[in-house]
Amino acid sequence: MTEKSPETSPAIRLIIAPELEALGIKAKGALIRGAEIKKNLPGALKRHIKTELTRVDIRSLLESPVVNGYRELYRLHGEQETAPASETLLRLIEKQGRLPNINTIVDSYNMVVAQTGYAIGAHDAARLKGNVTIRKTDGTEQYTPIMQTEPVIVPAGKYAAVDDSGEVICWMETRQSNVTKIVPGQTEEVFLYVQGNQASSKGEVCMVLQHVCDTIKEYCGGSYMLLS
Repeated sequence: MTEKSPETSPAIRLIIAPELEALGIKAKGALIRGAEIKKNLPGALKRHIKTELTRVDIRSLLESPVVNGYRELYRLHGEQETAPASETLLRLIEKQGRLPNINTIVDSYNMVVAQTGYAIGAHDAARLKGNVTIRKTDGTEQYTPIMQTEPVIVPAGKYAAVDDSGEVICWMETRQSNVTKIVPGQTEEVFLYVQGNQASSKGEVCMVLQHVCDTIKEYCGGSYMLLS
């Protein structure tokens, strides 16, 4: 498997709508190619996750500025009864003492979520149509929930990552699309992004993205390209 150094690719643009930039939302993406995507984790990745979980201070992360920043974004968009994605994962780890096993890519980035509190998402790049924009929803977008085949209505006034076709690939960081999910044996190229908020700097978002890409490269192989 040929590896290559990180580089900038114009293949997909990740755009933040001005009204969401004004609220402090920032994001950085990458394309990952040639990574081994399997349900069962290799021993090295299992050991890495087990070791890193012993170092995670869940209580501190739950009260960190970054996690509170997502809570504030949710409040501003009428979702104050919904826990942000990173908070949900941290509380699950606190309760069960382990990460849920999804696949090598998702488990790798979930480990970084558990370390940092940042929202991270990954999608099958081949199923994206054009660029991805994080913007407010207007109620006309199409979204197919995980494990479903029929689209449902996304309420207007939320925020979501939407491709150029109007397909919502994720909204409010917690609701992933079934259309673009990572599937072992099918997904060959992964679009991955880290999304920050008003409590995080662009530099921090880039550092988290670099960390998750390096983690995936080390334990799953392949190469990655940072997106402009």
